[in-house]
Amino acid sequence: MFAIKELDKDIEATIKTEVEDSLESNLELLGVTGLEDLLQNNVAVTIKDFRLAGIKVWMLTGDKGETAENIGISCGLLDPEIHQVMKIINNNVETIQTQLKKVSSQMVMNHIQSKNTDACIMDQDTETEECKEFSLLVDGTALPVIFKDADLSDMLLTIFQHSNSVIVFRCSPDEKSQIIKFVIRNNSKAFCCAIGDGSNDINMI
Repeated sequence: MFAIKELDKDIEATIKTEVEDSLESNLELLGVTGLEDLLQNNVAVTIKDFRLAGIKVWMLTGDKGETAENIGISCGLLDPEIHQVMKIINNNVETIQTQLKKVSSQMVMNHIQSKNTDACIMDQDTETEECKEFSLLVDGTALPVIFKDADLSDMLLTIFQHSNSVIVFRCSPDEKSQIIKFVIRNNSKAFCCAIGDGSNDINMI
């Protein structure tokens, strides 16, 4: 929505003495616009081709968790029928540590179960069994806490390395850059190609 409001001549004094909520009230509506945010055609097919080529695809976004997860499903990054989706969704040190340990243990369990045919599903097209892969959803607000702690960082790095796909949501431009540097710094064999479509992706690129 586009709106207008006439402010006092002394705008600096107004901003200093009034909170944002009071400034953004009693506005005169000028107009409304909207858009539909759609994925390009063949995104899921392209991502599948990347994976077949041995390339891991991550998504770093400022969107909230629910939106990011839905986009991940739409573009084929997440498939609940194939992927075991784990989440790190807190910015409290103790809670993050607990969640990282839980994800690590479930990742080990996932690896053990992958050797058991009962943990696999039948691909109807190829008539072959495929074991569940491991995908990770991370709340970007947890990253500053993790990156400040060496032990938490080591755990996250191990989880990253064993994840088929990673989605980081509520991720700021600085955090996007930190993730790229974190991966490159801790894996000399890693090549990262960062792709973005806006000014909030410049730091990452």
